[in-house]
Amino acid sequence: MSKNKNNQAIWGNRIKKNTSSIFQKVGSSIDIDKRLYKEDIIGSITHAEMLFKQKIITFKIKNKIVYGLNKIKKEIKNKKFEFNKKYKDIHINIEKRLFEIIGEDAGFIHTARSRNDQVITDLKIWMKSSTKEINVLLDTIIKSVIKAAEKNIYTLMPGFTHLKNAQPVSFGHYLMAYVEMFKRDKKRFINNLDSLNENPLGVAALTGTSFNIDRNYTTKKLGFTKPTNNSIDTISDRDSSASLNATALAAITCIKGPPCVPGNTSELNFFSSSSFALQIIIPPLGPLNVLCVVEVTTSA
Repeated sequence: MSKNKNNQAIWGNRIKKNTSSIFQKVGSSIDIDKRLYKEDIIGSITHAEMLFKQKIITFKIKNKIVYGLNKIKKEIKNKKFEFNKKYKDIHINIEKRLFEIIGEDAGFIHTARSRNDQVITDLKIWMKSSTKEINVLLDTIIKSVIKAAEKNIYTLMPGFTHLKNAQPVSFGHYLMAYVEMFKRDKKRFINNLDSLNENPLGVAALTGTSFNIDRNYTTKKLGFTKPTNNSIDTISDRDSSASLNATALAAITCIKGPPCVPGNTSELNFFSSSSFALQIIIPPLGPLNVLCVVEVTTSA
């Protein structure tokens, strides 16, 4: 296992001429996927620990790899790591730096592992974490909307059907409609976690590896529920990414912008247009506040 002494890009063995700066920019994803650095490092550390557990690498090599990766993590966190477009993505950037820190032993990190299962493992870990973070934010929004609704049980507003006045409704009841929407969003995100909870690590490039690896060990350490079943499907699978994107889009479409959700104002703009011009008016009527229609005169 030899060190890449020239520190070439991943395609350097096939393309002998220096690549142009334009090609490097087009082929590089480091500006986007550098956010995966924590996931890439924890995945590599877990893989190295599994290799040692299975007596595939020595204790000394495992410790050198773990030391180097933790050093890289600290460098990135302290903004002392140089991301290089020449090395295309976060995975190669970290690998090249690991070679610089610990030497040729860095090559053992790819024993029984391919970039294929490495990349999808990192992405799944990141999507799981992001999904959980989104659900925490949804809980916060739901609580805030419920609190606003409780304060506006007796606030009246006109209800519309087909852009026409229909019935007077409680503003609190209107706000609670968004609670139901957000709850459905949260349920979709939770359902999507099922497909994200299968561990891809260990399927290698396409059909697994002849090394005696322990996928159950990495599954537990990385927070998955079980290993994936089919290696070919695992490498080609991007269903979970598509599902997460679709769920996020569904969440965006339901946030139409009641006054309690700043920054999403399509419905608020509709109510504030010259056709409706709704404004909150709180007259001295005790508990009864009225969201009423204010006539707006527009010039011809």
